[in-house]
Amino acid sequence: MNELDKHIKQLNSSDSQLRREAAEMLGEPGGSAAITPLVRLIRDNNKGVQQAAIDSLIKIRGKDTIRNIIPLLTDEGAAVRNIAIEILQQIGNDDIWAIIKELKNINNDVRKFAADLLGLLSNREAVEPLIEAVSDTDPNVRASAVVSLGLLKDKRALHVLINSLNDEEWIRFSAIEALAEMGDKSAVGPLLNTLNTANQLIIAAIIESLGHLKDPKSAKPLLKYIKSTNKNIRNLVLKALDEISEENEITYNDVDRDELFVFLKDALNDDDPVIQDCAVRWLTRLKDERGIEPLLRLATKTSWDFPDRLNLIAKALVAIGNIPILLTKLRDSDKKGRLIIISVFGEFRDPSVTLRLQSVYSRADEEERFVIVSAAGKIGTDEAVEILTKALHDSNGHVRREAASYLGRLKEKKGVHILLSIFEGDHYHDVRETAMKALANIGTDEVFENFIKFLSSTSPEIRELAIEGLRIMHRSEGIENIQGVLNDPNWKVRKAAVNALSQFNGESIIESLINAMSDENEHVRLAAVQSMARFSGEKVVKSIIAALNDGDIWVRFQGAETLGIMREKSAIDSLIKKLNDDDPVKIAAAKALGEIGDKKALRALESLKGDNNTDVSNAAAIAIEHIQNK
Repeated sequence: MNELDKHIKQLNSSDSQLRREAAEMLGEPGGSAAITPLVRLIRDNNKGVQQAAIDSLIKIRGKDTIRNIIPLLTDEGAAVRNIAIEILQQIGNDDIWAIIKELKNINNDVRKFAADLLGLLSNREAVEPLIEAVSDTDPNVRASAVVSLGLLKDKRALHVLINSLNDEEWIRFSAIEALAEMGDKSAVGPLLNTLNTANQLIIAAIIESLGHLKDPKSAKPLLKYIKSTNKNIRNLVLKALDEISEENEITYNDVDRDELFVFLKDALNDDDPVIQDCAVRWLTRLKDERGIEPLLRLATKTSWDFPDRLNLIAKALVAIGNIPILLTKLRDSDKKGRLIIISVFGEFRDPSVTLRLQSVYSRADEEERFVIVSAAGKIGTDEAVEILTKALHDSNGHVRREAASYLGRLKEKKGVHILLSIFEGDHYHDVRETAMKALANIGTDEVFENFIKFLSSTSPEIRELAIEGLRIMHRSEGIENIQGVLNDPNWKVRKAAVNALSQFNGESIIESLINAMSDENEHVRLAAVQSMARFSGEKVVKSIIAALNDGDIWVRFQGAETLGIMREKSAIDSLIKKLNDDDPVKIAAAKALGEIGDKKALRALESLKGDNNTDVSNAAAIAIEHIQNK
């Protein structure tokens, strides 16, 4: 008895575990002898056995499997029928015509199952047979054929789907959805014609489909329904018009703007946030100043946990753009309303806005002052800069930081003196750091000279930030000053100097970085090794190879990685030795050898394929593959 016969016999065991194991073993392509006994197991009482049989039949695949599964579509048990459909959905394309043939089965249910499957299999050979099935005597079969034709998205089916708009009501639903699924705009006309004779349920389905089709000629007929007494219809119209307007400009020439505004105002109060968002977007397009008050009310009710909604409202207020009304509302609104309005003001370069922000600033709380500063930074006029420079003296660190950030973005020289003061004396590191970046962006000679002066500060933090400022400014006349800091007593300052020098070129830079690779602190040495990847030359390579023997594991790791980036062949022997180092270094060395691509490393890498650490063995295997493929 061969193995196949043994497993087939085991399918009859009284032990469910043995039956399941046998079913699993029979799941090989071409195992046609096992198909019939596996099909029998679909009715097995044990779920594990049943699933193993299903999985194996799917693996075997082929025409024989399909022809043995199709008869199960008439099984009395719904579970068995569903399993048959599940299997055919996976393998049906192996013999699509065997399933197409079932569209002629005398059993109505089988014809329906076949129609359903043919849509899910996405096979265009089924289009013409499904078109024919739309004329089936059984409405369930017709409905399934219509749905499947929609999934197949083949224009040959367009005429029969349009004709199905005159079928029984629930088939009309299927046809409406199928036409939307197809996405062909030639269906818009027939759908609009059907609107005139349809009941409320069909109208709702058509409106939804017209939205998906996004044809601008649907807009005018749909706008008529904003007066519908049916709230669901009105909301569907709003969503459909919103979808259409994503790709098209919709005009309101034939619409009463007052009626449209009332419609949108009501929609803002809907319980569905999707409807509210649609209404906000429509008020953005309508640009009607009457929308300001209801939009602000919605903003007041919206939690800060929904920033996208609040941004959408702010965008609508910007589009409406009636500054006098917004200025009035700023005085009358609650705090959330004021914050929204102030943020909106950042989009206007109007003098009246800046004057109001200046007057409001002195009596605003910390949160409002922060938003005022953000708005002033976006406006960027001379008057707005006055707000920013004033805010540098604010009692709140977040406000000072925001003001410093915007002055840097604007490259505003008026704030240099105050920014220098903040850089040197602010209580908060993040404020000082932001002031440094702002000063570096402004980039005047005065800033440069002060950064040089700050290299002598008694504060290590100030010295470190000053070096970072010089790095950002990237002025070569500061190189010697930065090099001098490589002897600073604080390792963080020395590391900052290494990072700054790595942005420049020249022999003196290379010498300085090589010297830094002998620094007493591992973080400084690590930064120096990292910086070497952009340089070349024998001196550079030797220094990096020397770093492979550093006392710190991560310096050795970085040395190996840098040599890999450089693809330095002279480092191969040294890197091979590192395959016996700590695991992280082994991995970096293996990757580097793979990048270099010399077959000389293959034997050493092969020895790592059995390493206990899978990360090491995987790195070695990948490196070997790279070398062999070069």
